[in-house]
Amino acid sequence: MCRAERFGQGERRPAGRGTTLATRLASGLQIARDSPKLQSMVQVTQEQGVTVVVPGPSYDGLRYRELEEFGEALLSEASQASPPRFVIDMSGTDFIGSSFIELLVRAWKRIKNRNGTMALCAVHPFCREILRLARLDSIWPIYETRSDAVSGV
Repeated sequence: MCRAERFGQGERRPAGRGTTLATRLASGLQIARDSPKLQSMVQVTQEQGVTVVVPGPSYDGLRYRELEEFGEALLSEASQASPPRFVIDMSGTDFIGSSFIELLVRAWKRIKNRNGTMALCAVHPFCREILRLARLDSIWPIYETRSDAVSGV
């Protein structure tokens, strides 16, 4: 179980932090530019018409609140990516838990519903094994490099 899951659903939000990311922002990943925490958590770029999302290296130390914000950013991008071609570069992630996997599945469903494609790249061996055991490697292609993934989708 990752630390983000340990805090669980019962965590109370601090007073004064009731605004959602959607309320604070008008569009997409300005989130990462406006919030120092999220800036270290996620980076989004466009490469050859493909949306590339890079979760930051701080994932395995995230608390529930930060994981929730990362999820909002990821799912927003999955809903808005145009064209709906999506690559998640996991080069900075060396541990994933069930909450992170759930976010990947939810992003994939949004892309799939728009007749798009999604792939993963630069997956750490431990994470790759988790994806293999969950048989998710049969749903998403996993590429060694970002350039291979961008070309593949």
